[in-house]
Amino acid sequence: MIGRYIYNLLKKQIYTPSILGILVNPLFIIRYTLFKYLKSSFQYLTGKVLDFGCGFSPYKNYINCDEYVRVDIASTYNNFGTLKDTIIYYDGKTLPFKDEEFDSIFCTEVLEHIPNIEEITSELYRVLKSKGIILISVPFTWDEHEVPNDFRRFTQFGIKLLLEKNGFNVINIKKTTKTIHTITQLLTSAIYQAIFTHNQYFNYIINFILIFPLNSFGLMLGWIISDKKKRQPLNIIVLAEKI
Repeated sequence: MIGRYIYNLLKKQIYTPSILGILVNPLFIIRYTLFKYLKSSFQYLTGKVLDFGCGFSPYKNYINCDEYVRVDIASTYNNFGTLKDTIIYYDGKTLPFKDEEFDSIFCTEVLEHIPNIEEITSELYRVLKSKGIILISVPFTWDEHEVPNDFRRFTQFGIKLLLEKNGFNVINIKKTTKTIHTITQLLTSAIYQAIFTHNQYFNYIINFILIFPLNSFGLMLGWIISDKKKRQPLNIIVLAEKI
C-alpha cells in the first residue's frame, strides 16, 4: 500500500506537480507554472466541457463541470492505452459535434501541432455556445516536440489575432514565467535530454543531485530579479469568449 501511494504521488508530479515535484521532475518549472496558471482559470470551465486535443487529460479531475468530453485526432488512437476507447476521435478537419454543443472548451498545448489552424479555430468557434468560454495554453519558448507535427510558437499578439479573426473576444492573457525561469528550464531540459536513461530510479537520482539544485537556484534568482513584462515566457495562457 505504501508503494502504491509513493507511485501515485510520483505520477502526480509529472503534469500537476506540487512544490515537491522539484525533487523528481526535470521539467518542474514549465509543468508547475503551467498548472498554476491554468488552475486559476478552471473555474470558468462550466457546463458541458470539450477537452480538445485531450491526450491523457491530466487536468480532468481539477475541472468541476457537468460533462467532460474528450476529443483527439484519429491518428493518435493507439497512443492512449486503456484510455483510448474513452476518447472521441476526429479526422483533423471537422469536429464530430453539432453547432453550439459545448458551454466551454479547454485546449492546452495543442494548437502548435495543428497544421490547418485557421480551419480548426473556426471549428472550435462553431461547436461553442454563444458567450461560451475557451481556455487555451500555447508555447512561446520550447524545443521541438511530437515531431514532425510541431508547426509554430505563439506570441501574445499572435494568439490574440488568431482568436479575434475567428470571432472570439479575448478576456485575459497571462505569461507563465519570467525570463530567468525560462532560461533555467531550457538548461535543465537540455541536461535531461542528454543524460536521462530508461532507468527511472537512476533518473530520480540524477534529478536530485544535478537538476534540483539548478532549478532551485533559477527559481530563487527569478524571485530576486524584477521582470514584470516577462518578455521570454515558456507559455502563454488565454481566456476568451465567443461573441
